[in-house]
Amino acid sequence: MTDKLGFGIPALIATFIFSARPAQSAALTSGKRESVLYNIDAGFLYLSPYPGSQGKSAASTDPDSAEGSRATSDPSPTLGLRHAAFDLEWQMPRGLTFAVTLRPDAGAAEESAAIRREVDTRAGRVIEASPTVKLLDAYRLSFRAVNAETRFGIERHAVSPYRLAGEALDFGLRPRGPEKTFAFGVFVPSILATSDSARLGLTAMAIGGREERADSVRGESGGGGQSPAKRDPYWGGVAQLDYNLPDLMSAGVAFAFMEERKSGIKVKNGLYQFGIRRSIENGVNTNLTLAVEARQLRQTYELEGSAIPDQSLSSVGLTGVLGRKSGEGILFGVWTGAGDLHPQGSMARSDTSRGHQVMGGWQWMLEDALRISAHVAREWRVDHDTGGRGSGGFADGDTHKGALSRVAIEARYMLNGQI
Repeated sequence: MTDKLGFGIPALIATFIFSARPAQSAALTSGKRESVLYNIDAGFLYLSPYPGSQGKSAASTDPDSAEGSRATSDPSPTLGLRHAAFDLEWQMPRGLTFAVTLRPDAGAAEESAAIRREVDTRAGRVIEASPTVKLLDAYRLSFRAVNAETRFGIERHAVSPYRLAGEALDFGLRPRGPEKTFAFGVFVPSILATSDSARLGLTAMAIGGREERADSVRGESGGGGQSPAKRDPYWGGVAQLDYNLPDLMSAGVAFAFMEERKSGIKVKNGLYQFGIRRSIENGVNTNLTLAVEARQLRQTYELEGSAIPDQSLSSVGLTGVLGRKSGEGILFGVWTGAGDLHPQGSMARSDTSRGHQVMGGWQWMLEDALRISAHVAREWRVDHDTGGRGSGGFADGDTHKGALSRVAIEARYMLNGQI
């Protein structure tokens, strides 16, 4: 019954979108021509401990195998394909847009029946696993009318991040939030405008559980037919406000709530975010962009007859880009964070973890479509048990290190155009 309701609500909204188009919006968009846009995005990553520093690289195949733990790989350098994506967007008259994202790099995992996830460069124990990768990785149907856009499909980031750099060497104590989740809702770029051209934008969506793309099929034995269905019976929500000022400055707050079931346990996730971004013109061809992002994740558990302690993560970071408007320049970031995480293989307690990270890098634009970036990061982390005893937060064989230095080189090819 829950699956039927979960599919029925989005179906009613989609029916309303197609059957009740405002006459005003049709008149405003009737002159728009039909077009098909494409985007090719391929990335390669070299990741290694800093020469002379012995530690584990942070790539992991399936962190969900032990929730709250971190599976580390061999300390030898790694080099290979990070992602390969093909985006196709069909823009139709009257404000309708349909978009899909295909991931050819998901094919090998499908052949071996393994779970393919996005390359995850966080170090140390984490709470949230990186999202999975599928051949049909995302899809979205949107309808723009007057000053609002209704969205229906998969959201890559349900809460839009504010950070400017750091994905190549991600900070382990930064919450990820809901990613690649089925969602439907509305985006209003300007619900309030002032005389100085400042705008307040709103995003409000209902979302499914983590890894819920609503692409499974459900059938009834009584002859009711088959239909798309949600595998997770729970729903969540996202609300984000962004205040954009005319002097290249923006600020925003966001809240996301999501319920899911894991191994018979009901899990509640709450994510909170605050961010500020500012661009400063340094000259004709150079500028400085800074961003402050603060995030907190709280995860609670409900299981009859058991008391499972909560998990939490909190992080604050300053990231920036200083360089030419062509894209070349310096990347930098400073992060600090803390959390209460379950130890590996146990949900009986939560141990406190504290850490910091300093990251720097340089980005080159070799061609309009080819970007090369080099990064180096130093991260410190200490885990405390219930007795207050501390140990290093990075596994190194049978021991634990309190600091980890890493190097990453990323090559990214991005090409877009119109068919």
